[in-house]
Amino acid sequence: MGTNGQPVGGDSMDEDLEVDKSSGEEEDSSSEDGQEISDKDIDEIMALEAALKENPNAYDTHVKYINKLKECKLRPKARAARHAMQKLFPLTEALWVEWLADEIEEANSMQDAESITKLFELAVEDYLSVDMWKQFLDFLVNAHPQIAQMAPEGVTLFRATADRALAACGLHLGRGWEIWDAVLQYEQCHERSMKDGKEREAQRDRIRSLFHRVLAVPLLTGRTQKPGVPRGTERKHMEAYEQWEKDVGGREVPARVYRSLEKAQMMVDIRRSFEERVGENQTADAELLASYLAYIKIEETNGDPARVQCIYERALAVFPVTHSLWLSYGAYLDKHIKTGPVLKSVYLRAVRNCPWVGELWGQSLRTLERMGTSDEEFDGLYQQALQTGLQGVEDYLTVILTRIDRARRLCAGNMDKLRQVFSDAAQLLGQYFPQWVDRDLRLVAYWADCELTIGGDVERAREVYEMALKTCAGGVIELWKSYVMMELGNGNIAEARRLYQRGHSKIVEQDARARFCLDWLRFERERGSAEEYCHVHQKVAPIIEAATAAQYSMHNQQQAEISENALQKTPKLTKKEKNQLKREGQPPGEWTRDHQAAKKRKVEHKKDDSSLMPPPPPRKPQGTKQSENGAAAAMAKGALCPESNHNPMEKPVSDMHHEASKHAAPLYSDNLTVYVRGITLDTEDSQLEELFKPCGGLKEVRHMRNPSGTSRGYAYVEFESKEGADKAVELGGTMLNGRALFVAMSKPTKGPNAVRGGFRGGGPGRGDHDMSRGRARGRGRVGGRFSSHDGRGRGRGHGRGWLQGGGQEQESVDDGKPKTNEELRKMLLG
Repeated sequence: MGTNGQPVGGDSMDEDLEVDKSSGEEEDSSSEDGQEISDKDIDEIMALEAALKENPNAYDTHVKYINKLKECKLRPKARAARHAMQKLFPLTEALWVEWLADEIEEANSMQDAESITKLFELAVEDYLSVDMWKQFLDFLVNAHPQIAQMAPEGVTLFRATADRALAACGLHLGRGWEIWDAVLQYEQCHERSMKDGKEREAQRDRIRSLFHRVLAVPLLTGRTQKPGVPRGTERKHMEAYEQWEKDVGGREVPARVYRSLEKAQMMVDIRRSFEERVGENQTADAELLASYLAYIKIEETNGDPARVQCIYERALAVFPVTHSLWLSYGAYLDKHIKTGPVLKSVYLRAVRNCPWVGELWGQSLRTLERMGTSDEEFDGLYQQALQTGLQGVEDYLTVILTRIDRARRLCAGNMDKLRQVFSDAAQLLGQYFPQWVDRDLRLVAYWADCELTIGGDVERAREVYEMALKTCAGGVIELWKSYVMMELGNGNIAEARRLYQRGHSKIVEQDARARFCLDWLRFERERGSAEEYCHVHQKVAPIIEAATAAQYSMHNQQQAEISENALQKTPKLTKKEKNQLKREGQPPGEWTRDHQAAKKRKVEHKKDDSSLMPPPPPRKPQGTKQSENGAAAAMAKGALCPESNHNPMEKPVSDMHHEASKHAAPLYSDNLTVYVRGITLDTEDSQLEELFKPCGGLKEVRHMRNPSGTSRGYAYVEFESKEGADKAVELGGTMLNGRALFVAMSKPTKGPNAVRGGFRGGGPGRGDHDMSRGRARGRGRVGGRFSSHDGRGRGRGHGRGWLQGGGQEQESVDDGKPKTNEELRKMLLG
């Protein structure tokens, strides 16, 4: 819970702290066992008591005070301090366990057992806790004299408590079986202590009924594997039930019990994944809350209100100060349960955990009203809401309007009490939020309407509006228009005209004043004379014109700001770019437009290709075997390069042939490769291999990684056969490390002339025409023709290292088809 909790009913704090009529000055200097308490401890206790009296809402101070009293072994004062804290805050499970352990240690009489029982009753009310209920039942069986001796009164008390425990935790999918086992164990012990007869047979029927109930409940744990037993019948409780039936008389297990067990097992299978995500020892973070909300949605879809309640309670035990969870829980109960005590309990617990949320207080008050609660209880809860530190004006207004609604329904035509409620509310809001303006007029218009419709007094209604006009709300158009509409609704044309005359100069906002003037013009046109309309038009025309001019000026200013921003975003040319433009004879403005158009085309091209599947990377070369196509492409590259006697640094054709053989990308077929997406960052290559190896014919897994070594989230998996690839595609949707994988046949983006795994234009390994960029620098002869120079003197983006020439000779070199050695010799030498 932490320090977010605020007190409910903090007025009793001073009384609770004054236990045994002792104050800091009268503090005993010795503990219960006679040990002396040091002056330092006494001073610290007195300081903590003073801090609590000054601020009873300090959660951490309460905890420190209790721990200090325990340390000094002042047990009566520690007990009183715990009770005081429990009245203000819902205690955590750890605080309850510590408190109960101290009380059980000191218990030595029937009276102590009853006191501890009442303490357990308080402990299990705050949050759902399997451990707390189990400890409660264990205490009753072992420490309560009547229950331990199995006296009739004790057995009745145990069964009543057990029924409540099963209602609270029996449907807990993960740990509910612990409560069922505790109840069954006690009932079986009770049966063994009885003599043969009708009572013992009735007790066996009770145990048999308990077994039938638990076997019909989906429970995740408490099962043991048994060879040869069909799926769904390996439950521990079924084995125990069958053994028990043999021990007591040999009845056959009814077939309906097996059917119920099978149905329960199916329900477990549906919820298993959700239960694993919200299991024990999970960190209370946003991911866990989302898992609980998904679990709740599943239970709501199945339509069992009891199971929905159970999962809501489990979520609230982990997130007790998440007010939206309380609101959705209450809304579900309002719709499906509609039981007053249940709703009241939930909402009262909600405001103990989230006392700063006005909507929860409002729902609590409305629930009390629907239950027909007394005025004292309703007003008491209302006062608690106002004293617990609501966060803002909306929270206060929600609570106040809830009280006004009830007073209106109960006034029975008597406006005196209702008027007092309205007056108190207006005074409270004016005191706490003097500068607040409610443009929706939820209080003012409501009050005036009640004066008019219930009291039938238009003068009282006018007084309400006039009082509001004297506040800071007197300058807003909504209040004046509401006042005018009230007068028009009662046929008071003259009063409405006077309001228009007063209000058109009182409204603060210029645009709102102009709209009010337009409303006045329409009023005079529809209800006034020609002279009145003309007079009003002359009066309001300057106001309307000024507002129009201001709006037009603001629009022009916005346009100017947009133009200025666009001018600032214009790319600035470097000195090198300016010199280049001068050489090319292109105006800077034209270059800017071309530059922006090129950037736009680049962005659009990225957007168009953003959803396409990236091409798979080449496999690592295995061996140095030279393919014929690779050699041909390398020699073709040599044909495009300048002659060796003009460039002493250029490699000969034979060296190029050898270089191409080293970097050649192996050929592979897309119909044997699958694309895998949705891989988490922590996924290892071995996990992918284990996943796809059963498909058969796994050849290679290429897991894409960044230079830093982290996964890019996708991979390519190649198979030796089409059957293996097809089976791999069927694994789509498989969960790996908490995420579903997408698996499909590899369909990478290809250029119009791309060759997968081969070469084009002399560029090794890329498989598209980009690899020819920069390969034809300088001057060289190609098929009897000279290639263009390095691009100087041409437009930007044209001819920079690209062979643009057409003709038959050019096509013979770069037609995308591999050449044989003989064809290359003829091409180079002929």
